Amino acid sequence: MKRKYSAIAYFVIACFSLWLAQTIIMPPQALASDRLFGRVYANPEVVRVAGQEVFTIQAAAGGFTPLERTLIVENNINNALMGARDHSPANVEVIMINQLPVIRVDGKHVVTITTECAKFAGTTMEALAAEWANNVRNVLSQTAMVSQYLAEMSGNYLTSMYSPPYRRARLEAARLNHAAVAFREDLPATLVSSDTFEDKGFRAILGKDMVTAKVNFQTALSLNSDNSRARYGLALCLMDEGKITDAIGELTIARKIDPNDAEVHLALGQCQETLGNDVAAMVRYREAALLQPDNPETYLYIADIREEKNDIGQSVSELWNAHKQIPRSEYIRLRRQDQLTWRLNRPF
Repeated sequence: MKRKYSAIAYFVIACFSLWLAQTIIMPPQALASDRLFGRVYANPEVVRVAGQEVFTIQAAAGGFTPLERTLIVENNINNALMGARDHSPANVEVIMINQLPVIRVDGKHVVTITTECAKFAGTTMEALAAEWANNVRNVLSQTAMVSQYLAEMSGNYLTSMYSPPYRRARLEAARLNHAAVAFREDLPATLVSSDTFEDKGFRAILGKDMVTAKVNFQTALSLNSDNSRARYGLALCLMDEGKITDAIGELTIARKIDPNDAEVHLALGQCQETLGNDVAAMVRYREAALLQPDNPETYLYIADIREEKNDIGQSVSELWNAHKQIPRSEYIRLRRQDQLTWRLNRPF
């Protein structure tokens, strides 16, 4: 009997160790860098998929705090989605492992529901697992949003003027410091600021209402002349009106206020290219590439200029370097494929 008891004990220990490994083990750099490409928020214990809340981890486990477990679980979800060919809700499942419900995406472990989690939620482990899994399925049903989220994580995206990617690292640091990233959303409706009108301006641009956008950006600057994003937005409106010289003036001031805003460099490059100053345009594009190495847009602009000058060899070389920098970018891959097709089919 004593030998039989020892064998059972060893089996239980081995199963528990396997469960811990599946739940908490992750690459050491994941806590530092992976979340910089996700959305960031003020509430740190809420797990999100594509920016949408799916569940809250309130219980510690394996020596990890709820916040640390949140980062681990989000990393698990991101890794599962990045490696999956099918991102449909049907790819989310709940299975039992060692009498504990486990949520998996595309067959990959996401999170194990413990008795402590269920106690915090005031329900059973099985019911909590079903609720969390359904929340994830609801997000995955929004295919356009999920596709954009995955593109941002992989570097296969073009910049959005409303949410500049270079700000993500700053926002992440603020979020981990429990700063109120959503502060503006909590302000009274009657209280406005320069940032309030800046937001309205960018929303108007996204709605293709450049007239309203311009008014909002001008109002934002009247409240705070050092609002570099409002100057950038105003420059976009001036570019739309064909007032390139005026736009360069606004962008130059914005660049002095915040030299790390890659989108300002991109817009300056576009203005210089419009005026026929290709060398100056490429200088701005290269600066943007240094600030946003995971954004293929800058490399595509430079390739355009090279090809217009019939400098195909240099364009091919630069796109190859861009491919090495962003190997998963579909934009770069397709552009290199177009170049190859042109070189194979050219009549000379």
